[in-house]
Amino acid sequence: MATSPSGVPEEVLMNTELIKDLVEEAKDFALQNGVLIRTKETPNSSEVVTYAPFTLFPSPVPKAIFHQALAVQTHYNRLVDKISQDSSFLEEALARHMLEESKHILDNNPSAGLAKGLAKAWDLYGSESDGRKVAIVYFHYGYMPQNYTEQSWEARLMMERSLAVKCPDISTHLAGTKKGPEGDKTVAMALANPDQFVLKPQREGGGNNIYGAEICQVLESVKDDIKRAAYILMDKIHPQPVHPGTGDSAKT
Repeated sequence: MATSPSGVPEEVLMNTELIKDLVEEAKDFALQNGVLIRTKETPNSSEVVTYAPFTLFPSPVPKAIFHQALAVQTHYNRLVDKISQDSSFLEEALARHMLEESKHILDNNPSAGLAKGLAKAWDLYGSESDGRKVAIVYFHYGYMPQNYTEQSWEARLMMERSLAVKCPDISTHLAGTKKGPEGDKTVAMALANPDQFVLKPQREGGGNNIYGAEICQVLESVKDDIKRAAYILMDKIHPQPVHPGTGDSAKT
């Protein structure tokens, strides 16, 4: 029986009715189990959500590249940690508004043990109280300045000043932002050949990335605007094409 690069039998991939049924089953599973994201139309509302995009089958990755990624991960994490502790670099490279907030924050380095998960973070916190203390703060939201009001800035400051383990703390948050602004030469390259690039905004995750002709539209709209600094251009990776079957609410 012939198989695809992802290891799925070709006869399964060619069975359009089966694939359609599997996609619907997977959508229901995602909705029932909280695999959800806000919609592009209402990005700040928790009342309107949809399932996160997914693939039915795995996409193959060359073994050598997979192990190379594993090997470099520890070094990359150490780099991010060093950047997060380098206030001079952050002051030079990142937004002044968020940095001004960080100047009022006490020294806090909760990075040890975070990679082992929230449960390990609780162990490290070591509280024997009755559960009324807040030991861990996990930020699923609040990665853009427009997510904050004056009141929520004060709440963020309070959390940062606390002894709770932050995921991430403000320094690591700043270190993880994308640098900007892009130079005119780089922008010109993207306008001439947008399919070779990905335009990334200052957003968590990859669901807000911009591709193809839309890159030109966005870059032209912010050409002489300070908003251009909120984006970064990156080379587009062109992996081996596979057909894993997808569920994407933006396309279905």
